[in-house]
Amino acid sequence: RTRELAIRGALGARPAELARGTLWTSAVRALLGIGLGALAFALGQAALAARLDQLLLGTRLGWSGIGLFASGLLGVALASALAPSLRAARQEPSRLLRS
Repeated sequence: RTRELAIRGALGARPAELARGTLWTSAVRALLGIGLGALAFALGQAALAARLDQLLLGTRLGWSGIGLFASGLLGVALASALAPSLRAARQEPSRLLRS
């Protein structure tokens, strides 16, 4: 992605646009993964109910728990994408293209 961001920067994209685009891509990927995980949970919930009860010591894991967990995952995904996207947005495009 470094070369892609460098080319976009060389073509005139502002640093804020580069950072926003990178964060948006990360958010979409994280939401897609969360959605697929929620679908797998919904489909496999009945099959795994007994095992989940053993692992969670009888605590039921409902949709509110899944939602809380999913929002935490989304937060971690965005936080992990923030530093690289800001660093790449601040770099000089010509320097990035040379490396």
